[in-house]
Amino acid sequence: MKYKPEYQPYLTDDHAWMGLSLSRCVQDILDGAVNRGEIVAMNTNTCMPDYATVKKVCKDYSATSSHSYEDWLDTTMYLILNTKFFQYRIWQP
Repeated sequence: MKYKPEYQPYLTDDHAWMGLSLSRCVQDILDGAVNRGEIVAMNTNTCMPDYATVKKVCKDYSATSSHSYEDWLDTTMYLILNTKFFQYRIWQP
């Protein structure tokens, strides 16, 4: 089986996605509406200056979702590590 990375730095399909809301984007991914490998960028106002805050945000979002905290954390970290992440609030208190 040939290895095919989930994230495609260049897409051969007719579209790519940019997430504009962390909570809605992650929810759409977990619901199966969007393939996370097709997301190339995120622009979010969610303030997450460190990993402890990322975990807290995922815990808060998962509390009102049908998906687990672990799924939220996994998907959020995937987006942070594999997409162009624009998050201007990271510099604000």
